[in-house]
Amino acid sequence: MQRRATISSENMDGVKEEISRNQHAINVKVNKNSIINWNEDNVREFLLKHNLSAMAFLCQGINGEELFNLYTMCKTNSISMYRSLKFELLHGCNKILPISTYLRFMSRMRTVCDDTLISSGYTLNKSHEYDTPDDE
Repeated sequence: MQRRATISSENMDGVKEEISRNQHAINVKVNKNSIINWNEDNVREFLLKHNLSAMAFLCQGINGEELFNLYTMCKTNSISMYRSLKFELLHGCNKILPISTYLRFMSRMRTVCDDTLISSGYTLNKSHEYDTPDDE
């Protein structure tokens, strides 16, 4: 026997509003907290939120600082890192890493890493590594 719940339009509007508020809270939380401070759960939530489940498999057990280091490696040598990650995913769970997933990963990481670190006073040097502000 299958039951169906009916939701009034008022309740549906309330649910949509709550989702919108929670989504805004998540975005504010991500922007206020540097990726360097993320734990393993934050990394996994971020990757899954952005439809990067293949990357979530590859990033199991890493924290935000390690994710940032992976992103830096990908920026430094994108083709080689794509091949490495594709190979690791293929041998780890017999799946292919689509280039679209890799490019989405780079795009989402760019918005979190580059914007956050630049606004925090970090600068990118010629070797694509971030220099810390002088007052640290």
